[in-house]
Amino acid sequence: MSAQPLLAPREGLDTALHGLVWAFWFDETGRPTHLDDDAVAGRLRSGEGWVWLHLNLTDNRAQDWIPDLPLDARSSAVLRAADPRLQVRIHDGEISGVVSDFSLEFDGERSFEMGRLRFALTERVMVSARHHPLRTIERIREDFAGGRVVPDVAHVFELVVDGFLDAAHEDLEASSDEIDELVESVIAGRVSGQFGRTATVRRGLLRLRREIVHLRAALRPLEGSSVQSPSAGRLHKAVASSAARLVARLDALYHDVHDLQDRLRLFREELDSLAAAETNRQLYILSFLTAIFLPGTFITSMFGMNTKDLPLGQTDDGFWYAILIVVGATALVLGLLVIRLARRDGPLRRRPSEMPR
Repeated sequence: MSAQPLLAPREGLDTALHGLVWAFWFDETGRPTHLDDDAVAGRLRSGEGWVWLHLNLTDNRAQDWIPDLPLDARSSAVLRAADPRLQVRIHDGEISGVVSDFSLEFDGERSFEMGRLRFALTERVMVSARHHPLRTIERIREDFAGGRVVPDVAHVFELVVDGFLDAAHEDLEASSDEIDELVESVIAGRVSGQFGRTATVRRGLLRLRREIVHLRAALRPLEGSSVQSPSAGRLHKAVASSAARLVARLDALYHDVHDLQDRLRLFREELDSLAAAETNRQLYILSFLTAIFLPGTFITSMFGMNTKDLPLGQTDDGFWYAILIVVGATALVLGLLVIRLARRDGPLRRRPSEMPR
């Protein structure tokens, strides 16, 4: 690789690079070296190796010096735009776009929320930008700090997307374990409280499936694009080759998400069935209690009417006779219900998991 400078002497970047999160310089062997802010411009001018700059777009001042970078105007526009759609574009030997990644909380906790990584790369420079810390980018930074060797800048694109797919696979495994725990809880009879956990897993799978579909649609046009374009450069061919493998992996990941959604759907149907059975059981108990108290309620209502010729109205100890009638009628109804329950295994004796469906 010839040592041609990326920046002309007049193209500054000598002032503070506001919004620069980190920067690495890679020598001809691909070994990374962390760069301070004041060393970025010098490395870009040296023309040796290649540079990766990672920016924080929440600092609006970062957008002021993006146009000074050695990028095509369309690549700079992608970095500065607010469009959240996933996309990958190839123009004039440069590749730019927006890809998915998982957000990373400031306390280091894993998040299931999706973020966006904007990038632009040439054969000599990689620029990435984000609004929120991202899980994959943080892992890559830690790998670089540990001395991980990267063959060339084209490999970084594959590294970023592969990192997202690895993180997605980890989340799928976590979701699978969560579904297994939900199933075991229901088998053990702990039905209450499982609807909220089920809804959380379902929303996570829906969000992940949407990202996979959109990312696959963004990468698929790259497959074979270098073959169709004889003028494609080395970077274009390398990224197109990586895209073919990444799309195949996205297809496999999509099927894994679909399988988990099917498992969760079957579990949710079982959970709904158990909840409906429990509701029916409670309604049966309510109906049972209503039947017991119905005779007494009817008799007391009848004796409470303000009309003439009420029975026992002029009888000595009439109140106690009325109580005796209430107790007798209630005992009669209760006896009939007990006889009916004794003839079959009624719902009062069954657990929710044993209820007929």
